[in-house]
Amino acid sequence: MTGFSGGVRRPHCVHVPKRAVACLFAVAALLTAPAVFASEGAGAANTCPWTQDLKLKIGKKELVVTQEMLDPKAGQQVIDGYELRPNLDQLRLQILTPRGEMWEASLTRLVRGKRCAAYYVGKPFLVEDAESVIYVPNRGH
Repeated sequence: MTGFSGGVRRPHCVHVPKRAVACLFAVAALLTAPAVFASEGAGAANTCPWTQDLKLKIGKKELVVTQEMLDPKAGQQVIDGYELRPNLDQLRLQILTPRGEMWEASLTRLVRGKRCAAYYVGKPFLVEDAESVIYVPNRGH
């Protein structure tokens, strides 16, 4: 039965046994999916999917930065002697190492609604090495 024949239109999977079984599994999966997600926790439905800890590799050291450390009210933070200086207006993160090196990484802000905002961090690069600051005078030709 294809198309409309004046009666009640039935789903296509009713007429073909293999498709009927596939439809049955699809309906069962759709009906059980909300129960699976609800069992993960009461607040799981209202969490921000982007709120994750950020990993930065500074030289041989790997730092784990939480989203709370990038809060504008938090200011400078210190992890294992590494000083983090987030500049959220310019979307960059400066990292001062215990040896005096200055590293910088770009930030990306992700926003979803009023309560879901998070930052991703790019690959840090060395901006200034404390031991090898080289002065190059202006040469006038």
